[in-house]
Amino acid sequence: MLKIFYKLIFIISLILFIQACETVSIKKTTGKGDGVIEVDTRLLDAYKKALSLMQKNNNKAAFKIFKDIILKDDRLSGPHANIGLIYLKTGQNESAKKAFKAALKRNPENMTALNQLAILKRKSGDFSKARKDYERILKIKNNHTYAHLNLGIVCDIYLQDYQCALKHYKTYLKLVGDDEKVNNWIIDLKGRM
Repeated sequence: MLKIFYKLIFIISLILFIQACETVSIKKTTGKGDGVIEVDTRLLDAYKKALSLMQKNNNKAAFKIFKDIILKDDRLSGPHANIGLIYLKTGQNESAKKAFKAALKRNPENMTALNQLAILKRKSGDFSKARKDYERILKIKNNHTYAHLNLGIVCDIYLQDYQCALKHYKTYLKLVGDDEKVNNWIIDLKGRM
């Protein structure tokens, strides 16, 4: 009877161990091609929880979870990008840049990191580099609405490349439907051309 009890305990322990070590495959884009990495499902659950906390503006708790995820598995770009967003919310632009660059080291096609770095470059007055970043985003994902909108703004207001601005404003409108503000920008832009 005691042997059966120990066997049962062993089997239950083994099942719990296997469940605890469950992983999921995630497609990872790298500069050298696509691949798949195995990630512990507990980390993905923690990531989802942190995203939920961010949506509720509980950035301090979300930040802590993202940092914990990075300590456990530093291959993922998402936690770095989201830490960058939290830094932006608190006005820590240099720390945000570092976090976005860390995200891009892990995934050169992380749209959040690319877009936010381009916005930071635009805000710092580096309009040519911001334009290149938006163009890079559009090479990766041609239907990225905010890259079209932001590239239109950079071309329009800062670089006076009105053909570029018109093209990207129109593409933005095709992707999102009607946007009265952007429609008015196009009318204004055509008056300046």
